[in-house]
Amino acid sequence: MIKHRQNRIRLAHFSRWTRKSYAAFASLGKVIKISFLSVSLTLSVLPQKSEAQKITTDESDTLSKELEEVEISGELASQVQNEKSRMITVVLPSQISQSPVSSINDLLNNLSIIDLRQRGPEGIQADISIGGGNFNQVLILLNGIPVNDPQTGHNNLDLPVSLLDVERIEVLSGPASRLFGPDSFSGAVNIITKKAHKRGLYLRAKAGDFGLFRAGGQVAFKFKNTSNLVSLSYGKSKGYTDNTDFRKANFYYSVNSVFHKSTLSFQTAAAIKNFGAQSFYTPKFPNQYEATKNAFAAGEYKSYGRFSTVTAVYFRLHTDRFELFRNMEEAPSWYSAHNFHFTKRAGVNFSVSTQGKVGKTSAGVNFRYTDINSNLLGLSTGDTLKGLCDRDAFYTKFDERNTLSFFLEHRLTLGKAVITAGFMTNRYSGDNGVLRVFPGIDFSCSLSKYGTFFLSFNTALRQPDFTELYYQGPSNSSNPFLKPESLMQFESAYRFVKEGLNVQASLHYAKGKNTIDRVKKTENEKWKPMNISSTESFGYNVSVKFVPKSSFASKLAENISVSLSQNIMNNDAGAYISHYVDDYLRLHMVLSAIHPLSKRFYFSWVLNFFNRNGDFFLYDRASGKEYLMPYGSHWLADIKVFYRAPAIEFYCEVSNLFNASYYDYGNVPAPGRWFSLGVQFKVE
Repeated sequence: MIKHRQNRIRLAHFSRWTRKSYAAFASLGKVIKISFLSVSLTLSVLPQKSEAQKITTDESDTLSKELEEVEISGELASQVQNEKSRMITVVLPSQISQSPVSSINDLLNNLSIIDLRQRGPEGIQADISIGGGNFNQVLILLNGIPVNDPQTGHNNLDLPVSLLDVERIEVLSGPASRLFGPDSFSGAVNIITKKAHKRGLYLRAKAGDFGLFRAGGQVAFKFKNTSNLVSLSYGKSKGYTDNTDFRKANFYYSVNSVFHKSTLSFQTAAAIKNFGAQSFYTPKFPNQYEATKNAFAAGEYKSYGRFSTVTAVYFRLHTDRFELFRNMEEAPSWYSAHNFHFTKRAGVNFSVSTQGKVGKTSAGVNFRYTDINSNLLGLSTGDTLKGLCDRDAFYTKFDERNTLSFFLEHRLTLGKAVITAGFMTNRYSGDNGVLRVFPGIDFSCSLSKYGTFFLSFNTALRQPDFTELYYQGPSNSSNPFLKPESLMQFESAYRFVKEGLNVQASLHYAKGKNTIDRVKKTENEKWKPMNISSTESFGYNVSVKFVPKSSFASKLAENISVSLSQNIMNNDAGAYISHYVDDYLRLHMVLSAIHPLSKRFYFSWVLNFFNRNGDFFLYDRASGKEYLMPYGSHWLADIKVFYRAPAIEFYCEVSNLFNASYYDYGNVPAPGRWFSLGVQFKVE
């Protein structure tokens, strides 16, 4: 519901997700009011032409017509402004529909606080990191449910949902173990799917260069207090170069029931993805291939009252078939079988909160179980188990882990200041049963009518995945004795919001202990995962968003934004050569805007600048030699022109407009210019 007051509305806050089964980052039992929507958002809001839909508030990007569940408050109560003292970046529904993006990965890549290294287009595979961390250190949530892959962080974004299913995305920068448990090390990304507000049918289709074809549809229907949504999508391409073809399909279903003082919800999803993995993991044998299958289910019950509770149960299956040689006839004699992995992840989360005279208190317990069957990772079982999801798969190794966490937190409001403090305790079976404690505290204060200051100290824990523990190969050795890595981070931020101008600046310092990195002493040695003693990270983020107020200026540009993030990493690995810590995105700048071309035509663009620290060995196939090459810098431009009517939309997208040549990762060349056309129908 949108409550609109001319010239009085100063602050948008999320009091709760009404009619929704999943809260935002509050999905583990907390009512989190987002005191600001980070202006590091690099995307913009489609202008609404009728006078009733005109944007007249300072937080204009929160007043999208699509956000029926967001309550907009005209009050300036300090307890609302300062409820949350951490940086949260929110990507809104209209921003998703207007942006020149084709996948969830593309959308995340347009946030300056995120480093997304894509090995393939259209969401095929990507590694995500935040604040100079690595791809293993970000927690991925689907409607508040953790879906990180226990095999490897390379599969964390192997999600059983498509961009068609996404309503919004929230990004939390910095450690948050006290809120979400292990894995929320350098940040967290919460992907929130659409819910059925009313009955409707939605169809989309897209075609483009390199044999690209994508199609998808959604059906939404309701019965009294219960809403249902079913989604299907399919995509394929011949590939932009040798061995980069792909096929993928997703299925998603959710049901949500709202009662007087409680909600009950269930979601299930499945995905199949097959793709040519050209030089993904080694350039010496480029004709690699990978096939994954993913199934996910979760149920959640919420009750509201003096004591509000959240109970969630979830289960995730994932299979990974990796072929170093796509054609076995070309394989050498030492290569006898492909790599097969089958992982399971299951958990139960329970939390309770109550509001008292001295503030709000929240507590909860989380239990998580993970295991792996593989012919490469784990401990030898002495038996051979045939794969259930792949007729050719067989597993000779197995390992399992379980984690038990407890958290306690209290929020105290003192005038214009808010203090939130708490801790998480964690017991991990792979850590000899050691009980570890991770505290944190957030502070915020309104310094003026338009400005708010934030200060926080938080800690985090991350357990090694099965690849880090057991993987051995021509260039890598294993280390089953790895310890969990830990992190503490200080962060300060200032936000200023006034009359269409949003300015935000943040600064952080982080220190890691027992940091897991792949290292070696000489070029001829194998990479080995080790707990190097410590790391340090310094970084800042500055962002400005401007919404023109005059009618003349708004005709030129409806929304203009710029954001900049920089990170500096140091480690004391000594004589070791670092593979992860020294390889990070040093500088990321994003500029974007939306321009109205006519009543229904719009033009949007996003310009990214990347400067990556580190280098890689570029393999020359003709000579068989490797040459050291720095990642360096590059620009990337994407554009979209679209026509939007009530029931139909046509659009044209061009990614990598200037055909830039660059490497996101190793010897995997990124796609050049890619042209596509699309159409979307809506019947309600």
